[in-house]
Amino acid sequence: MPPSNQSPCRQQETIIKSLVEKLQHASPPGEALDSQVGLFQQLVQLIPIGIAVHTNGVATFINPAGINIMHAQSAADILGKSAIDFVHPDYREGALKRIQALLERSASSGPNIAPYAEEKFLRLDGDIIDVEVAAFPLSITDEHQAVLVLFRDVTQQKRQQQSLREREERFRVLAETLPAIVFLVDKEGSILYINATAQKLSGYTRDEIMALDYQRIVHPESYRQGIETMNSLALGESANFEIMITNKMGKMRWLDITMTRTTMNAQAVWLGVALDITWKKKAAALLKQQSQQLVSAYEEERARIARELHDEVGQMLIGMKFVLEGAQRSATHQNTLDSLQDARQILAELTENVRELSLSFRPSQLDDLGLIPTLLWHFERYTSRTKIRVAFSHSGFDDLGLSRTIEITLYRLVQESLTNVARHAHTDVVTVTALAQDEVIQLRIQDEGVGFDVEKIQSTHASSGLVGMQERVELLGGTLRIQSRPGAGTILSATIPLAGPTFSGRASFSNE
Repeated sequence: MPPSNQSPCRQQETIIKSLVEKLQHASPPGEALDSQVGLFQQLVQLIPIGIAVHTNGVATFINPAGINIMHAQSAADILGKSAIDFVHPDYREGALKRIQALLERSASSGPNIAPYAEEKFLRLDGDIIDVEVAAFPLSITDEHQAVLVLFRDVTQQKRQQQSLREREERFRVLAETLPAIVFLVDKEGSILYINATAQKLSGYTRDEIMALDYQRIVHPESYRQGIETMNSLALGESANFEIMITNKMGKMRWLDITMTRTTMNAQAVWLGVALDITWKKKAAALLKQQSQQLVSAYEEERARIARELHDEVGQMLIGMKFVLEGAQRSATHQNTLDSLQDARQILAELTENVRELSLSFRPSQLDDLGLIPTLLWHFERYTSRTKIRVAFSHSGFDDLGLSRTIEITLYRLVQESLTNVARHAHTDVVTVTALAQDEVIQLRIQDEGVGFDVEKIQSTHASSGLVGMQERVELLGGTLRIQSRPGAGTILSATIPLAGPTFSGRASFSNE
């Protein structure tokens, strides 16, 4: 124990002077000891790290930061007490061994500071805190060997680290058990983490995935879209897109990716979740194929009915006409002649109705002459019946060799659109433009009629004709857009790829 006639303040002054003497060899020659004591005392008082001294195991000095860390009211609550009592019981043995080793090394090789160690302290209020501790031997007198202790409270830091580890563990457990690919990508496009599901889907090991050139396995269009989407995201923003990849076995797979930009260790990263939607794409392709087959069967049935109406029913009606004409020539009674004339008139009207019905089911010109001549013929008949003039222009169809499916679809789009104009538009002219270029066909049908509320029609499903047009275009991988609003006319725009469907088509309706 230090001399009993020294007060705590005198003890602290002695300790500070001892510290200064230890550092005196590094001070400029001639600098006054009192000046060094004053400067050092200010440093000890202001530094936010706990500084304490224990001599022969008894606390003899503590600075304000240490008092605050230990939740003491003043230095008097700590000074004079056993220093080891402030160490958690689980750490006391280790602390005593480190102090003993420190003093033994100091006696043999001179003073040296012990490295930082992690311990737990007991505060005066009973709380347990995590601390980082370092120690340094002090020679206050020849008889008393003291130890200077530096310590700081790292409880909050430890809790944050533990919380981070727990969150990371939860994330890892969740990521590794999800039936989806979970990955982290940095701004260079390098994968920082990817879960085990990626191995099952791609056939590559994690190490192989990390070293992959992704342009080798990702469809070029998908790769470009993914990079553009990734670079366009602001911090906290998310985006969803689809990509197509080739796995290690050479099979194509579709992935639905949701990507979010965030930060990790103050660096921008992108967190992604990818679902294998290959089954969905196959189901959609199968449904589209079946729908195309259904439409083809529907058109073939219409063609069959048209032929039967023209060939069988038409021939029977012609035969009936000849019978009535013969009966009229041989009849002598006026009433009989009048009745036969009425029958001939009814027969003529019936024959015309059957002819119109046959043409509406499927005009034979479409199979015999092709799309453009059939449209010209249809416009002539349409104008004669409705008095609505059709301004038609076309380009690029010479020797194009359209498939029957595309021809039928374009014809039905025009037919349905013109029917709607005649029923609802209240106009006397409609413009039809057909353009074939750059491997696509663009069809535009515009009128300056009364227009309609597209959203209302769409939400109430009031027009089966519009829905039918949409389905026909989507089956060919095309896009359909209908723009209209009350009082502003209507524009129907369709784009159909000549090569057939590759990606899902889209329909767009707007009040424009």
